Amino acid sequence: MCSPDTTGTSSLLAAAGVPAKPTELDRLAAAVHSTWGDVRLLINNAGVETMGNSWEIPLERWEATLNINLHGVIHGVRAFAPRMLANSRWHDR
Repeated sequence: MCSPDTTGTSSLLAAAGVPAKPTELDRLAAAVHSTWGDVRLLINNAGVETMGNSWEIPLERWEATLNINLHGVIHGVRAFAPRMLANSRWHDR
């Protein structure tokens, strides 16, 4: 799930396939913070495609799509942003 690359003075963590559950993203954010320190850039991108006639797509598929495309991003922001803002030197408080 996570692959750190620590070359030079910067660190990069790529986490692919992270579930959109808030508790799992909270654990990931805490692990990243305790392992690498401050997060300065978060690319919080997730998305799945639902194809077909909108009126024929089962409600469960719509809910799964929204859970990943919308709620996944919201949960990622809620998990990472507080620490990022608390430790940032570049934003107005």
